[in-house]
Amino acid sequence: MSRQKTGGRKKGTPNKVTKDLRQRITDLLEKNFERIESDFNKLDSEKRLIILEKYLKYSLPPLQTVNVQAEIKSQLEALSDEQLTQLAEKIITKSENL
Repeated sequence: MSRQKTGGRKKGTPNKVTKDLRQRITDLLEKNFERIESDFNKLDSEKRLIILEKYLKYSLPPLQTVNVQAEIKSQLEALSDEQLTQLAEKIITKSENL
């Protein structure tokens, strides 16, 4: 026996708790951006790329295929520490200019 829905959020209406939490996180990041950036810049190149990879998924649409992810990973693994550092610096510079 199923009941008819009689309330709650309408389809497509954002969850208020999620919206509030996202705003708090955004505010925290904005208020502490310089400190976060300073800490980030103190990391070695490998750790910076790991952090970038984790956070980029929140700002970029997800890759559609595993093949593309595997190709990028193999290309990154082939880079030297110096090349990884240069790549990380370019990404940071470009993101600051957006």
